[in-house]
Formats: sequence, structure tokens, C-alpha cells
Amino acid sequence: MNRAFLLPLVTTFYLISPVASAFDLLDAVRAAREYNAGFAAARADLAASGEQFDQGLAQILPRVELEGRFDRERDSALHGKEIRNQTLDIELRQPLFDTGRFAGFQKGRELTALGVSTFAGSEQQLMLECARAFFDILVARDKDAAAKASRDALDVQLANVTEEVGLGLSAKLDQDEAQAAYDEAQANALVAENEWELAKHAFERLTGLNPNAISAHFGERFAQAGALASLDAYVQTADTDSNELRQKSLELDVARTHIDEATGRFLPVVELFARHRTTDSTPTYAETARSRRDNVIGVSVTIPLFAGGMHASQVREARYKADGAQARLDDTRIKVRESVIKAFLGVNSGVQQVRARLAQRLSTQNKVGATRLGRDVGLRTNLDLLRAEKEHFEARTGLAEAFHAYYMSRLLLAYATGHLDDSVLGDLNTTLMTQGA
Repeated sequence: MNRAFLLPLVTTFYLISPVASAFDLLDAVRAAREYNAGFAAARADLAASGEQFDQGLAQILPRVELEGRFDRERDSALHGKEIRNQTLDIELRQPLFDTGRFAGFQKGRELTALGVSTFAGSEQQLMLECARAFFDILVARDKDAAAKASRDALDVQLANVTEEVGLGLSAKLDQDEAQAAYDEAQANALVAENEWELAKHAFERLTGLNPNAISAHFGERFAQAGALASLDAYVQTADTDSNELRQKSLELDVARTHIDEATGRFLPVVELFARHRTTDSTPTYAETARSRRDNVIGVSVTIPLFAGGMHASQVREARYKADGAQARLDDTRIKVRESVIKAFLGVNSGVQQVRARLAQRLSTQNKVGATRLGRDVGLRTNLDLLRAEKEHFEARTGLAEAFHAYYMSRLLLAYATGHLDDSVLGDLNTTLMTQGA
């Protein structure tokens, strides 16, 4: 077969088949880790932060420098004859006491730890955003299906009422009521369809996956998620494991190290040094050079006396920044605890709300059937049926929103305590229904 004909077919299959395959919540998160540009930037920042340790370590290791010089001079003792000098120096310096350098080493370690914590926070933030987008897809899809089902049902009812009005079996008022209900349902369907499209675009932007291939949907298995511990236990866990608190704590450590670094500029600096110097001097009237070798080893002490007040200003600045870092840590601790409490209560109330909404959906569905039957035998009116259809639509929409609120509270509780990971997502993933289940 012609290769020119096969190539487009193979390319098309390669591009379409991964997109068309069904996936779940964990698949979406894995895809986001590879696809999302923001997370790629966080990964690069993590690699860059690892260099802070090496840079800090370099400040307390020996420094070796090589210097060469070439010059010419005129010696008055030799009646101004020219002498060419070639000098080569190699020098080693090892800090023995330098508070600023040792503080710089400590700061490098802390900045590396901060980079690791920041990356962990970025990963959890990506998981939260991806899971939120995933659940936004599920709720938007359910609301879109409910809105279209309500619109179609009211369309049929409007046609029936219009026919009855033409036969004189119903009043014009029933037709007007049916028309108004259908128009409202049409508007609801348009709103739901727009929300569905927006949710799909947001999900695709995060993961690069086709949201139409999501295999999961909300269902009665939601209650199979792990049981909650006590509120106090979650608050204590957040105090020790929250990524936000850990980052703020490390930022405070860095700020305090800045104080030590700035204070060190007031203190003496003691260094061990060793130098080897080779000097070759060649007079213009001679053919051979005179060589000299010097070896020096010793200890140098540098004492800062006055720098225009700059060092004192740097110390004050570092202390102000440390005070600000402490205040931000305290503020973050309060906010994290509030987030834990809000998410915990959201999970507790969410379970009850979902169960109530499930019962409401079933009861309104039964009410629609009973009202339709009652209208057929003359015990209910068309207006009663319109109201029953509207209540059933609201019940389906409310159920989708209750599911969404429950799952988001689960995610936010894990995120606030610093424990949002694949195991948590896997636990939630098992509570979702799959197509055909």
C-alpha cells in the first residue's frame, strides 16, 4: 500500500486515540503534572533552589586565586635603564571566623528547604485546581443534562396544552403558563450549556485532556469515603503539616538568618591565607632574568570601623523584615485553622445535604409521575404539572451542587492540613460512579 496514503491515517489515529480514551480523576492529575506549564515552572524553581545550598557552602570553603602581572619600570640606580617584571601569584584563603559567611551558608540551607516546601505547595495547589476543574465538569454536565431534560419535558407539555386549547379542552391561561415555563427552561438550558463549555475549557487548559472522555459521575457511593477524625485532630495536623505554615516558618528562619548576616558585618573577619609568588625581572641590558620565589602563610584580621552607617541600617532592615515574617506566620496560622474548620464542617454537613438532595430528587420524580397521572384523570391541572417539573429540575440541580460542595470540602480539608496527595484523590476517585455503574 502507498506510504503516502498510510501516513495521514496513522497520524490521525495517534492524535485521536489518546484523547478518546476514558480517564478518571487520578489520570487527570497525572496528565496535569506533565502538561501544565505553571507546574513545569515550579519544577524548574525547585531545581534552582537546590543551587542555594551549594552557593552557601561555597562561602565557607577555601578560595584559590591565580593572578599574573606584567610591567616595566626604570631603575634610577641603573641610570634609568628599563627592567621588565613578570609576577605570578597563587593564593589560598580559608575563613576562620566570619559571621556573615557562616550565616550565608545557613541561609543557603534554609532557602533550599524553602524551595522544596514551595514546590510541595505548588504540587498540592495543582492537584487542588485539577480536582476542582474535574468536579466542575461533573456538576456542569449534570446541570446541563437536567436543564435539557426539563426543557424537553416542558416542550412536550407545551405542545399538548396547545393542542388541548385548540380543541377547547384547556384554557388559554394554561397555554400561557406552559409557554412561560418552557421559556424559562430554555434560558436555564442555555446558561447550563455555557457553564458546561466554560468548565470544559478550564479543564482542558489544566490537563490537555478532552473532558468529554471523563468516565466518572456523581453517585450514591459518595458515602464510602474515609471517616473523619475529630476537628481538634485536624487542627493539630494543620499546625504541623500545613504547607502554607511550613513556608511561612521557613521564611521567618531566612529573615532571622539575615539578621545574623547583617550583624556579622560589624564583627572582625579572621582568615587563614597562604601565597606563593614567582617574580622574574629581566633588565634590557641583560640576557638572563633574575627570578625570585616567595612563600607566605599567615592569618589576617579585618576589623570594620566605619561604613557611613550602612551596616547599622542593614541590621535594622533585617529586624523589621523578621518582624513582618513573624506577623505573616501568625496570620497564616489563623487563616489555616479557619480553613480547616470551614472544610471540616463542610464535609459533615455535605454528607447530610447530599442524602437530603437524593431523597428530594426521588420524591420530586415520583411527584411528576403522580401529577401527570392526576392531570390525566382530572385530579390535577396543567399548572400543577408545570410546578412539579420545575421542582424536579431544581432537585436535580441542587443534587449536583451538593455533590460538588461535598467533594470540594473533602479536597480543601486535605489541602489545609497538608495531606492532599494521590492517596486522598484515589480514595475520592473510588467513590465516584463510572459509566455503566
